[in-house]
Amino acid sequence: MPVNPDRPYSKSTCSYAIERLREAIAGNPLQSSKEQQRTVQYALEQVERACLEDAGRTDDLPTPQQK
Repeated sequence: MPVNPDRPYSKSTCSYAIERLREAIAGNPLQSSKEQQRTVQYALEQVERACLEDAGRTDDLPTPQQK
């Protein structure tokens, strides 16, 4: 049984966020393509947040614009 792609992020480290992004990009049979796109987008946001925090940046990230 594949892991639940919508499970909460249990760690806020850059390496964990990258691991989850790779998992999201690989896809999951439990998700439709639209759900996978949302999961990848969310995972990417977590990578940005966690990796910038690991690098010592503390200011707020800009909100992505919707197309």
